[in-house]
Amino acid sequence: MKRSEVRRLTRHTAVRGTMRLSVAAAVTQLLPLATLSLFTRLYSPDEVGRYAIFAVAAATASMIAGGRYDVGVMLAESDRDAALLGAASTWIAGLTSSLLAVLAAIAMSTHWLGSDLGPALLAFPAVVFLNARFSALSNVALRTDAVAAVSTAEVSRATVVVLAQLTLGLADLGLAGLVLSTVLGGVVGNAVLPALPRVAPGGRRPLARELWTAVTRYRHLPQYDAASSFLNSASQAATIFGVGLVYSPLELGWYSMALRLTSLPLLVVGSATGRTLFRQLGERARSGAPLGQAFRRSAGLLVGIAIVTYGLLAGLAPAAVPVILGPDWRETGFFLVAACPAMCIKLVASPLSCVLLIANWHRALTAWQAGLLAMTIGLLAAAALLDASARQYAMASGAALAALYGFLLYLSYRSALRPKTRPDRHNGPQRPELPA
Repeated sequence: MKRSEVRRLTRHTAVRGTMRLSVAAAVTQLLPLATLSLFTRLYSPDEVGRYAIFAVAAATASMIAGGRYDVGVMLAESDRDAALLGAASTWIAGLTSSLLAVLAAIAMSTHWLGSDLGPALLAFPAVVFLNARFSALSNVALRTDAVAAVSTAEVSRATVVVLAQLTLGLADLGLAGLVLSTVLGGVVGNAVLPALPRVAPGGRRPLARELWTAVTRYRHLPQYDAASSFLNSASQAATIFGVGLVYSPLELGWYSMALRLTSLPLLVVGSATGRTLFRQLGERARSGAPLGQAFRRSAGLLVGIAIVTYGLLAGLAPAAVPVILGPDWRETGFFLVAACPAMCIKLVASPLSCVLLIANWHRALTAWQAGLLAMTIGLLAAAALLDASARQYAMASGAALAALYGFLLYLSYRSALRPKTRPDRHNGPQRPELPA
């Protein structure tokens, strides 16, 4: 591509915005990786395991705390309606977090969940509210092309979390330090984002009846996203919660760290590739061009990247993990190797699964996500009944996930060869979430 073409392309608002968001996403993933060696020496696997439960619970609750009206921001008919939906989502999240705060106070007073989870219980409602508010505000900002502000907020939030984790880790605060770091990052990220525009007459804040009118008018939007979003997050949450219930927090810490490391190539490479493929294949579909050849070409490229990346990771992990993370994390090397085959196939299948949406195979993707959740729960139940070790569960889970993501790749290829000419009448305008 010529330099003049590159300059012309990067002047385009959409392309420039995508590049900024991609760079921000890469920084937020690579920054914790750069400090991982120090992080694992400040926090024990047991503390990381307990924090993993807190983090996945907060992420799942945050997704539904705002009623999913943050989804409707991008689909609203006007910027005024989008701002009202963002404000409504924030208020709903505030009410949900208040209820969670009452439940947390009851749990602490009765020691229902144990006395060692006090910091997590106190901070849980705040983290849920901050995450939900960040989602609503960032969607409104993206709607108004404030991409630079969203990118800055994401990087600022990640930077504060990492710095706070290291600082509080030096103070030996353990789980409380990890939880407090999440709160501080959420506060800074929300502060950096632009405030919601005052779209009510006279520049005032919208009244409750104005918010209620917007909510009732767009009440149909969240339902299109609900099933897919729930299945996508429930599968991840079930893994962490299940391993935490069946095994010790120490083993959960090893296992969650292995998942975190093997997910990095997917988050950095797969996410950007998925967005690019979604645009390119969508353009081909709209022009009536066949998708099969483009699918095979993209799959070949991803297969090469996946084999090299995860082959090196699996080969180096047993020797490198104890050196980089510390001797307490030696067992993470085994879990990492066990996860590599499934993650290798996932790096190919997950970006290409956008074809299922382009070809209007929405139900197939939702059914596959339901199968992933059922398989996750089934494997954990079998591990508990058979008294299997954490190593045995990791090997069985890796093999099952490899087969399931292989089937997703097959479904994606079939949909590329046989796209449906008309979208299913039961599907709305909001596309389901791709497998995370």
